[in-house]
Formats: sequence, structure tokens, C-alpha cells
Amino acid sequence: MAAKKVSATLRAFGERLRRARGEAGVTAKALAAACGVDAPRVSRLETGTKGLETPHLLRLLSAAYDVGISMDYLVVGVGVPLRNVSTVAEDNALTEELIRLGRRLERARENRDAPSEAPRARSQRK
Repeated sequence: MAAKKVSATLRAFGERLRRARGEAGVTAKALAAACGVDAPRVSRLETGTKGLETPHLLRLLSAAYDVGISMDYLVVGVGVPLRNVSTVAEDNALTEELIRLGRRLERARENRDAPSEAPRARSQRK
């Protein structure tokens, strides 16, 4: 059986998550519980072998932020893993934008997957 090709982007995100989580002193099990998934799923995310669905990813970003992980570092790969007081406002803005983007993606997915309604017949004039 051939090995699955791992996305470089997913792998890089996972490596940053593992590093930042370690520096924040948070276990994979604790982060998984905050995201509503099991610890092996966080482990697979950190190794880049599997991603998370949008709702779980949004909860992961929120939980990571709550323990002091920099969104710039985690999402884009710039800066340092743990945020300091001077970056809190910037992280808040980025987190809010990511949440808005995630919600728009979810709505778009729901609209795409929703069965289309048959056009209603126009009422006939008398």
C-alpha cells in the first residue's frame, strides 16, 4: 500500500501547533478536550497526517489562543509561539477574522450541500 502524501502546509501547521502547545505546557489530551475531539486526532493534526473539520479547527484555534499561543505563529508561521501583552490586540483581531471566515465557509458548505427547492409556480392572474 502506498503511503499518503502529506500536505506541506498541514505538516507545517502541525509542527507549529506541537511546538507552541509544548511551550504553553498544554497536553494534547487537554487541547483535544477543549476542541471536542480525542487526543489521537490532535496527534494526527500535529504530524500532518489528518486535518480537522472547520468547527473543530475553530475550537482548536480558540483553545490555543486561550492558553497564550500566538495566532500569527500558529496560522501563518511568523513571530514567536507564545504571545506577549503587546501582541494580544493583534491576535484578537486575527482570531476574530478567522472565526468569521470559518463561519462563512460553513454557511457556503451548508448552502452547497442543501437540496435545491423546486421553483414555485407563479399564481395565475384571472
